[in-house]
Amino acid sequence: MLFRLNAMKRTTMDFFGHRSGAVSSALLVGLVLASVPAGNVQADIIIDVQNASITAGGTGFVDVLITSTALPGTPDNVDYASYNFGFAAIGIPGSTLEFTLPPDLTEDTTIGSYLFSADSAGMDYDAIHSTVADYIGFDGTALFSGVDIDNTTSNLLVRLDLNHILGPGQSAAMANGEQFRMTLLNTADTFFEDFNLNPVNIDASSFDAFGVGGGVITVSGATAAVPEPSSFLLLAIGAVGFGVHVRRRRPLKSELPV
Repeated sequence: MLFRLNAMKRTTMDFFGHRSGAVSSALLVGLVLASVPAGNVQADIIIDVQNASITAGGTGFVDVLITSTALPGTPDNVDYASYNFGFAAIGIPGSTLEFTLPPDLTEDTTIGSYLFSADSAGMDYDAIHSTVADYIGFDGTALFSGVDIDNTTSNLLVRLDLNHILGPGQSAAMANGEQFRMTLLNTADTFFEDFNLNPVNIDASSFDAFGVGGGVITVSGATAAVPEPSSFLLLAIGAVGFGVHVRRRRPLKSELPV
C-alpha cells in the first residue's frame, strides 16, 4: 500500500505541475474513491511465468503474463501490481543466473500486449529492495482507472532482463543445457489492487513453481561440432592416400649414396 500511496503522490505532482506535499495520503485516497464507480466482482488472476532461453555468458529475458479466471462481462480490474520473483537452480549447474539491475523497463511499453500500455504510470522497479537474485517490482495506471481482464485475454505483466554468469573455468559449451527456474514468490511484496484499492485475488497456481507460476530458463552454449560419418570416411581416405604418397617418394636402400 505504501508503494501505491507514494505513486499516487508522484502522479498528483505531475498532474498539477507542482509539489503536493500538503495533500495527505488519506485525502488522495478519498479523491480516488469518490471519482470511480463501485468495484467489479472479482475472480482470480493468474500469473504465468514463461519458459525462456539465454545465451551462455550473455543476456536474455523472460516474459511474465497475466490473465484471469473471470468470465467475459464480469472481468477482474487490475490497477496496481506489486510482484516478487526469485530463482532456483535445477540440478547443480556450474553457472549462475541474475536479474539485470537496473532493468530496461522501457521495452515493456513497446509490446502491444503490455497490460498498462494504454495508461501507464511509468513505474516498475523497486531499486531499494531488489537484488540480483530477488526482484521486486511494481506497476500501475496513471489515472487510477485500472484495466479489465478476463479468461479470454492474456497480457504482458512485465519483461524481466537476465544476465548469465559462467562459473570459474567454465566454457559456454560446458554450460550448455543448464537450467534455472524463475518463480513468483508468495511474499508481502506480491499483491494486486483494483481501482478502488481493493485487493485482487491471486490464483494459487500462480505460486506453483512446477506450473504456470514457474518458468524454466535454459542456457544455450556453443558445442563442438561432431563430424558426420561421411566426414570420417573422407578423412580416412585422405590419410591412406597421404601414406601411399610418402612410401612412393621414399628412396630405396639401393638408391642411397654409398
